[in-house]
Amino acid sequence: RVEFTTDCGASEGCPALAVTVYDLLEGKGPQQYAEDLGGSLGLQPEYREIKVSTTSVGGQTVGVVDYLFDRTVRGQIETTHHIEHIFEGQISRYHLDFSAPAISFKANRGLFEEMAELFNYLKRQP
Repeated sequence: RVEFTTDCGASEGCPALAVTVYDLLEGKGPQQYAEDLGGSLGLQPEYREIKVSTTSVGGQTVGVVDYLFDRTVRGQIETTHHIEHIFEGQISRYHLDFSAPAISFKANRGLFEEMAELFNYLKRQP
């Protein structure tokens, strides 16, 4: 797992990107990976408003899981909005988890989409 962020100076927190690499599972594709992740998150009370879908990124179908994550920090609930893109490659699958404080997520969504479009990996051949 590799994480990227920068100190943006915002009191509520800054946008971040975490990239995680997993093994491929036989007989699964982007939709199934997204459904599995969405189902797993749904079992945990700190995750809510979970939406599972697919989209096309760079001509490839990718799984997408959009959700909110709540945590308590110094007695206050902080909500982080995540959108996770799941890319299926030849030898691995790649999860790009873009996140930002819920209050600033919308302002960063375009950046997240652009970063997903620029992601390079060894693509699965049809």
